[in-house]
Amino acid sequence: LLAREIHIRCEKKIAVLSRGYPASSLWDAPLIVSNGVEMQAAPDSAGDEPVMLGENLLGAAAVVVHPSRWRAGRFAVQSLRSDGFLPDDGFQHRRIHRDLNLLLVDSEGLTGNGRLFPLGILREPLSEARRADAVLFTHWSEARATACEAWLRNLTWRKPVFHAEFRPSGVFWKTR
Repeated sequence: LLAREIHIRCEKKIAVLSRGYPASSLWDAPLIVSNGVEMQAAPDSAGDEPVMLGENLLGAAAVVVHPSRWRAGRFAVQSLRSDGFLPDDGFQHRRIHRDLNLLLVDSEGLTGNGRLFPLGILREPLSEARRADAVLFTHWSEARATACEAWLRNLTWRKPVFHAEFRPSGVFWKTR
């Protein structure tokens, strides 16, 4: 949704950067999953998630995969003439310059058991949350508001806070 809003409101060409499928580690060059207008890769080469992103963002953003998000971003700017990019799951990827560092926190589990992956759900220590310019609570509901507010108080958070709900949009059956 953020890529779509940036494209519509700011009239910018955006590329979403993803690490892609494990086989992508064998590639030398980034793979264009979607150029923003049409799909150019299938799940077996790019991975399910980048293809889903590409399909959902047609008309709004390109999707590029490569194990190095820095290389994918450089490729998107040079080859697709992107004005900017959104790294998928990129909070911990610091090699890319960013104008906004948005931290997504699942309000259902908050920080889980507080441990780093693979022992928990965290990608980085909680102390790194201070690098964020804003936090976005996903899976939001009013029932979780108290727990989320307590979590923020523990961080002495004084930056913008946003909420997002997920709602099913339909059931799809796709065959090849």
